[in-house]
Amino acid sequence: MLFIMRSFIFVSVYYCWRFFLLLFLLNINSSIAQNIQCPDWPKLVLHREIKAINSELKRWDEAYYINGQSLVNDETYDQIFALWKHWSNCLRLPPDKTNTLSLPIKGRKTHPVIHTGLKKITADEIARWIAGRHEVWLQPKVDGVAATLVYKKGKLAALISRGNGIEGIDWTPKADFLPAIPKTIPNHATQLILQGELFWYQTGHQQAIAGGANARNKVAGWLMRKNLLVQQEEQIGIFIWSWPDGPSNMQTQFAQLERWGFPLTKRYSHLVTSVDQITQWQRYYYNQPMPFATDGIVLKQLPYTLGQYWQAGINNWSVAWKYPTQNRVAQVAAVKFNIGRTGKINPIIGILPGDAIQISLSGHGIPKFDKIVWQIKQRKMLSVPEQKNYHQLSCFYYSMRCESQFVARLVWLAKQLKMEGINEKGWLALIRAGKITNLMDWSRLTLEQITEVAMFKANKGKFIYQQFLSAQKRPFSEWLKGLGVPLPEKLFSKINCWNDLSSKEINSAILSRKQQKKLVQFIENKDVKQLVKVLGQHKINGFFNEN
Repeated sequence: MLFIMRSFIFVSVYYCWRFFLLLFLLNINSSIAQNIQCPDWPKLVLHREIKAINSELKRWDEAYYINGQSLVNDETYDQIFALWKHWSNCLRLPPDKTNTLSLPIKGRKTHPVIHTGLKKITADEIARWIAGRHEVWLQPKVDGVAATLVYKKGKLAALISRGNGIEGIDWTPKADFLPAIPKTIPNHATQLILQGELFWYQTGHQQAIAGGANARNKVAGWLMRKNLLVQQEEQIGIFIWSWPDGPSNMQTQFAQLERWGFPLTKRYSHLVTSVDQITQWQRYYYNQPMPFATDGIVLKQLPYTLGQYWQAGINNWSVAWKYPTQNRVAQVAAVKFNIGRTGKINPIIGILPGDAIQISLSGHGIPKFDKIVWQIKQRKMLSVPEQKNYHQLSCFYYSMRCESQFVARLVWLAKQLKMEGINEKGWLALIRAGKITNLMDWSRLTLEQITEVAMFKANKGKFIYQQFLSAQKRPFSEWLKGLGVPLPEKLFSKINCWNDLSSKEINSAILSRKQQKKLVQFIENKDVKQLVKVLGQHKINGFFNEN
């Protein structure tokens, strides 16, 4: 963690702020697979959940590798996959997925050199990975659609999607409409294989601000079009990240690729020798304007294994270091329903364990709920409050059913009467100690009664007692607002006493019919009438007749 913080020390204050909020999200649930124990479900139930999540992973894989579509982002996928592995370990099931991604027969084509994929490493694993490696190169991990280019005697013979790494979809006809892909190159080898990323060109794209900007799906959408293509697509470029059987000297590779019409590889490849260099480049690609979206950096060593020996999922010569996560998967443990002062019901989600939700950073780094990414099959029925029982005229008095709204009313009243030192927790303590059952009970509490409550001992109790005394002397307009009288803001200061609310002049001249109706319903409510009577007995300004 300290290493990650050091790597961002030179970033602007804005990016540091976002980064530490990302760390906050990580601390909420640093890894759903690491921070939770095995579910306490029967084995049969857990096995069913594992099977269901495996099917969902397969569906995401098919969309990603066959259709080029991201149903979830990489961060979310990795975390759900980790959860699947964790649950599988709970039952001691094999660690690898039990299904193989199969491609449709029509249009299927075998890769002449397999796509191996990349292992992802974290910041604290970099030093160990580069140790003992004599030549390490760094490239941005371009966020696009992986593909194979096949040239035979200098002519483009095939464009193949990554697919499952062994086979892909034949996109060769699409290549005619992609000017970024040279159709001929000055090379007469029987067969030449290149692997790279088809990406969507951006103008000044900053990954730290804009994220992926849906760039990958734009490329995939174009490639998956079924209608006849008629014009060139200038927005799609290609970044060659591998020449499997190319020269052993990387500079020679870059120069040759540039001569053939692939200049980006040379421009965005860097020889690195230390963790500090790698960290600086990672920070550079995360923050600086780029012509494409990226989701991390790739490290690769030379020499590497010849292409004929490559295998899917096995790659010990290159790794990926992803950017700080913008999205975090958390599991729902419980749903609590908070009822506000006006009766609005707000669900509050508690995390771990249960359904998986995605949390991301919004605007200036505010954590927000994005979507549900996974629902467990073992459902629990929620006890949801009925909205008809909660409204602007409900819960002026305490009951178990009314606790949430009643406390919200007290918090609002205290705020309007300028009370300090007491919050929701304090009001709950007084309620549960049996000291308060209606909105005005606090006004008759003695110092001794207040200090009987554990959190209001000694000086704290004296301070709260003084706050309660001072609040009773506040202006009538603040009481009206605190009680929730449905009036426009500008009218509160013009009302001198409770009886003025029934004035026909105010009702007809200032309020609309809808406002008049709401006001009448409020002042005629039996609970409100009882409260007004209590306020008068306490000699609160505007609620009693001095004559």
